[in-house]
Amino acid sequence: MSRADCVAYGDSLSDTALFGVVPVSVAVNGDDHVSGMATHAYTGGDLREAYDLVAGG
Repeated sequence: MSRADCVAYGDSLSDTALFGVVPVSVAVNGDDHVSGMATHAYTGGDLREAYDLVAGG
């Protein structure tokens, strides 16, 4: 498995380093820093919906 196979999920500035090294990332109820870097953004309370953004569910 390589970084190309990974997806990062995060919500704040401390997650931006991780978002910078994987090809797909999801800001979950993210602040401005992380939402601006993410390839996807989710706002809500059901994390399954955040996973579905990348899984194609």
